[in-house]
Amino acid sequence: SDAQMRYPERYCVGLLQDTHKIARETGVDFRLFTYATLESAQGGLEILTANGETVRSDAPLVINATGAWGDFTLQELHVPSPRLFGGTKGSHFITHQPALHEALAGAGVYAEAADGRLIFVLPFGDAVLVGTTDERFEEPPDRAVASDEELNYLVSTVNQLFPEVRLSRSDVTMTYSGVRPLPYVPAGAEGSISRDHSVEVSGLNGIPLLTLVGGKLTTSRAFGELVADEVLHRLKLQRMATTIARPVPGGEGVPREEADAASAVKKLAAQFELDPSQVRAMWALCGSRVKDFCESHGREVTDSPAEQIISGSVLPRAFVRWIIANEWVERIEDLLERRLMLIFEPALSRQTIGALADLLIEAGKLDGAARESAIETTVRRCREIYGRTVMN
Repeated sequence: SDAQMRYPERYCVGLLQDTHKIARETGVDFRLFTYATLESAQGGLEILTANGETVRSDAPLVINATGAWGDFTLQELHVPSPRLFGGTKGSHFITHQPALHEALAGAGVYAEAADGRLIFVLPFGDAVLVGTTDERFEEPPDRAVASDEELNYLVSTVNQLFPEVRLSRSDVTMTYSGVRPLPYVPAGAEGSISRDHSVEVSGLNGIPLLTLVGGKLTTSRAFGELVADEVLHRLKLQRMATTIARPVPGGEGVPREEADAASAVKKLAAQFELDPSQVRAMWALCGSRVKDFCESHGREVTDSPAEQIISGSVLPRAFVRWIIANEWVERIEDLLERRLMLIFEPALSRQTIGALADLLIEAGKLDGAARESAIETTVRRCREIYGRTVMN
């Protein structure tokens, strides 16, 4: 069997929310620092937060779960270590070409390309997702972008599978690349590198530092259980619970069948007098947590609907305010790429980005004097990282 996690970014936020919830219920200290830097300090770590505050950590154990950045993190902390990671880059593209979407008929296609790589062509909402490549990558993962060679390779493969659609590079809406946190292997075919996961142990100023190597979405919970067992063993604690049957926040009570989920969305829309398209868009991001938003902020949407929609989307401004307040948002790219997923919207425009900037200014996250430069930086990032042309 197979499944699709359309927005893994939302999954990561959900796991953090679940951790926060457990911490509140059990009285455990939980703090999340975004855009922070680390420094090695005697007996532990010092965290320099984005607002310039220095936070001292004297934890008895540190976990380096920075994925493909793992070796870079160890270097930043001046931890002696052999090379652990040998990541490979996987590039993808999104297309809204109707013929290809119709050819899929709602199904996913997996095929072997001429060079033996596995290629997938998957429905992605009203678009199609095509991937992926597998190339060794030595730079920091945030510098990974799809090359012309990779895109031509993927487009060509799609046309071999679906010659009738006549896909071209001009049909590509956007691209994105990621670096797999694979174990370092000095030679051999990229596809032969193990996709398994492991824990490497080193020392940081006298305390254990566990670096997580490998892992992927399909094995993330199993990997989490393995790491938890290792940590509990080192701290001489007994396991008290498992996550095997624990839903991610927003997954509670979500119907298994698509028709039942659509019915649940209609009921929510009717209950709170909202447009079904708005509830559907919020549901795609937050699942059943949408009810929490509707119960606390639904009236803000219905009072002045014409002024409450983010340009280029159907998302209410009140919903975005709620996301900013509850999901550790600091920058425009947090909203655009990792919370609201508007980077995938075909109607993405400067007006869309400007509306997000205004809400961040309202929340005290962005200086009003920096508004235009922040918008320009975001537009440039869309072009350079995602190959997206933002409409004026």
